[in-house]
Amino acid sequence: MRMNPSKALLLGAMLACGAGAAAAAPVTLTWNTTLNASTYGGWPGTVGEAVTVSFILDNGGTSTLAQGWASGDFLSYAAIGASGWTFRSTAAPDAVTGGFATDATGAVTAAGDWSRTNTQGAIEASWTHLHTGYWYSNGHNAAAYVTDAQGLQGLFVNNVSDNQIGASWTAALVSVPEPASLALLGAGLLGLGFGRRRAG
Repeated sequence: MRMNPSKALLLGAMLACGAGAAAAAPVTLTWNTTLNASTYGGWPGTVGEAVTVSFILDNGGTSTLAQGWASGDFLSYAAIGASGWTFRSTAAPDAVTGGFATDATGAVTAAGDWSRTNTQGAIEASWTHLHTGYWYSNGHNAAAYVTDAQGLQGLFVNNVSDNQIGASWTAALVSVPEPASLALLGAGLLGLGFGRRRAG
């Protein structure tokens, strides 16, 4: 029995949505602040520039509602300046107190006291080849460093202690298409094309 092309496309899309609905999704937790000072030289940006600090975490959940994330859920840390510079680290925190949590509405109610005091080869900064440094989300004066034997570059931001207040953060699902969903959607599109060919 040949399916109507429109129905084939609709079925493929429905199956794709159904397959992706239950899949675990990482979450981005974001805190917005401003650059206070760049110490030790070399860090890009200007005083007063907007800076976005974020964690990507994955607790295996599918929602931002009534969730909790511990340091073991860590995937990455980032600080990004409005002028385009980026600092990223995949080095998991090695100093930890508490975790992140949201309430039933998705509002962040708790923020972890996390930092990484030494990273070897797990830093990516857009303006330098250095791959060693530090990052902080624990109320200290600095938010990040890159360093080697020749020097140290540091990022200091305003309202540093705000990153310990849950309400300073927002949580959002990381939007990444699931491979199974893409395959099912592709099957629906293939069905549509096949149906049109048969009809022609």
